[in-house]
Amino acid sequence: MAKKRHKRVINPEKYLSLIKENENFYVGIEINDNLFDLLKKIGFSNNLNVGETVLPAIFGNVSEFNAEGKENPRKDLPKETVYYPREWTLTDWGGYEHSGVNYMPYERWQRELVPPPSLEFQIAENDAKKIVISKKFKKVKSEYADIKHAMNLFFEIFDEFQIFKENLTLPVKTKIIRLNWELLPPGINPWSKVNERVKEIIEKRSVGEKAMIADRFKKIESYKPDQIAIGLGGFTGYLVFGYKDKSIYLLESLHYGNATYVLGTDWEVLSQMTKAEILKNNYQKDRIIHSDNWSAEIDNLFK
Repeated sequence: MAKKRHKRVINPEKYLSLIKENENFYVGIEINDNLFDLLKKIGFSNNLNVGETVLPAIFGNVSEFNAEGKENPRKDLPKETVYYPREWTLTDWGGYEHSGVNYMPYERWQRELVPPPSLEFQIAENDAKKIVISKKFKKVKSEYADIKHAMNLFFEIFDEFQIFKENLTLPVKTKIIRLNWELLPPGINPWSKVNERVKEIIEKRSVGEKAMIADRFKKIESYKPDQIAIGLGGFTGYLVFGYKDKSIYLLESLHYGNATYVLGTDWEVLSQMTKAEILKNNYQKDRIIHSDNWSAEIDNLFK
């Protein structure tokens, strides 16, 4: 087992001197008392049960790319129209105030989404000592890009990483317990709970965006979803509203906020998907752009 510290991994091969070609290994770190608070911020439970698996929360550029992916402008393609929410307030001749939200169109270069790697962390156990590990890697050139990403992800979050040989760990035989979503119990005030969990994200938005978010959730809640899930860890800012009788699941993101995704899979399947799997088009029945027509299109879903 080798332990390395570095500001940024450029060449992963130099950290794998104790690993033979084609040999399997894990990037990880041993858990000590000093890491408990950090592990909770990542998304793990207080118990750190073996098998818990989470998409790490965002700590910096590497973890943001891991959770969100990135968008590259395509200047070789025609520009596209997108919509920005802007709140307005007017006072009429009688002194009464009126307000609302307009969606202002503007042109931008089309975006090409680079999908998030969605590398998850898992709690494993080695000789009664708990460790956090990545997925299993093999020392082959074709995996170096993914290995480099894993090393930099651990370094960004923990300020260090370790290389575990396969025969020193028992990670893949444990039952995976994904903690990426909190399913809200029925009977609570959903917007109150949602606002509590994503308050930090919402507070960073403009006045117009806050009003737009409130309007969207008011519309979604008007159809009385029977399942509401709030994203945790690297899923923070994502919410799922489920309508079982219609087999409709609406995925909303406070990060990109450019569309509502309509998914047709049931919650049990959805909750066990990785973020990369959820965002793939083959799970998507429809994509409703956040524009002036958004509310009407949501209504059409439930007719």
